[in-house]
Amino acid sequence: MRFKIKSSGIERKQLKENLKEVTKNLKEVKESKEYSLNLKKEKELTITKARLKNEYDNLKRMINFKALANEFHTSKKYMNLVKTYRGDFVSAIETDGGDKLLSLLREAHLYNATISFQMSQIKEMKHALFDKEATLQKDMLVPLLLEIKKVEFDSSAIQKQKEQESVMRDKLLATKNDIILSIRDELAEISVVLKIGELV
Repeated sequence: MRFKIKSSGIERKQLKENLKEVTKNLKEVKESKEYSLNLKKEKELTITKARLKNEYDNLKRMINFKALANEFHTSKKYMNLVKTYRGDFVSAIETDGGDKLLSLLREAHLYNATISFQMSQIKEMKHALFDKEATLQKDMLVPLLLEIKKVEFDSSAIQKQKEQESVMRDKLLATKNDIILSIRDELAEISVVLKIGELV
């Protein structure tokens, strides 16, 4: 048992050194120009996504869904499309690029230059968003943070193992003492005197 506890002490020391090194690497990454540039790109991406959402909201407000429903109320197929666009506008547009909606609007004579312009704005913003996402590096801190969590978990596991081994050692010692006392009592019955230190 003693060997395991010693080895877990060595492992804990190694884990502390690993944690120190990973923390140092984390600090270096946070202070790098590459990381700060990546953070700036992430902020721009967030702003672009918010603007895109506003553009979708503007387009949805431009579309007269009540007039579309009145126009296509007799066609189950078209009414399902109108309901889909009205219910989850962004997902529906992203699924087909808005082509089915444009087709419905044209057929109902509700398509106009303002809607056309808004659709082209959304497409341009989507392309810009894709370009920004392509140049964005994955968060460089994630692997380092995961490594820190792993080291902390391993350290905790070693500590628990050490505690379990200590409890087991205490139980074995107690059992050993009980056995020695039992042997001493049995030997005393046959008139043999045994000192505790003789069996240890």
